[in-house]
Amino acid sequence: MLITELKNKDAIKSLITGKVFVLNCHGCREIHFPEHEAEELLKELTNDGIVTGSLTTDYICNVDNLKLRLQKHAAAIEAADMILVLSC
Repeated sequence: MLITELKNKDAIKSLITGKVFVLNCHGCREIHFPEHEAEELLKELTNDGIVTGSLTTDYICNVDNLKLRLQKHAAAIEAADMILVLSC
């Protein structure tokens, strides 16, 4: 089993400029994604008022599947200055 670890919250926050859309990838069954840490970070960023939207999904490496899921969030993505991807 592979274990994914998030970077330090302060390091992530220092890279964010403007509004952000957050994309969390749980990965595949062979990858352990730190869901609790990602949820905490998303809450903090939301409380800071910089999140336009978010999507938590799996297999973002499957381009066709991801494209379909992202279409539902097109307005939130357009409103963002950047996309923050948390994945393996």
